[in-house]
Amino acid sequence: MQKVHIQTIEEQATVTLVAWNVFEVKLPHGTAPTWHLCGFRKETTHGKVSSAISALDLDKRRCITRSGNVYEL
Repeated sequence: MQKVHIQTIEEQATVTLVAWNVFEVKLPHGTAPTWHLCGFRKETTHGKVSSAISALDLDKRRCITRSGNVYEL
């Protein structure tokens, strides 16, 4: 049986976004719209689009996405 390593919350990647924006995505079939981050990773200068935002901390300028990634804005 193949072993699979699942990251703990403490091991989740933190991504720092610069020149970022938030976009609302509306899907067909009447589902609720979702919000996604789009910007450039400070660490690599590559573009990045997040999964749907699930939590937001305005004071710390951080978001957590549905996939569990933490974004520093």
